[in-house]
Amino acid sequence: MGCKEAGSSGDAVLSDGENRTVQRRGPVSVSSAYGYTACCLAGMGFIQAPRYFVEKHLQSGELMEVFTDWAPTPLPVSVRYPHTRHLSPRVRVSIEWVAECMAVAN
Repeated sequence: MGCKEAGSSGDAVLSDGENRTVQRRGPVSVSSAYGYTACCLAGMGFIQAPRYFVEKHLQSGELMEVFTDWAPTPLPVSVRYPHTRHLSPRVRVSIEWVAECMAVAN
């Protein structure tokens, strides 16, 4: 499967401690983790998706991990808000949710 990303030249992965690029080629192009997951569940190929997004499918056995030696290159995640204002309850809850999702991913 492929991914519709402007200027994308492939997935950056770590293999044996070295950065490498893996080209994605396939008959299907998607632009979201939902599309990736649906295609993979339908047996259309391999995906690389955030763990928190596919965790329930891994736990149920619908999906399984392969190529575990080829880990995605870690990407930083930041939550930004104006530091001059008090944090609203909505923003605080959103930040806590993102932190929980990232904890599952690690």
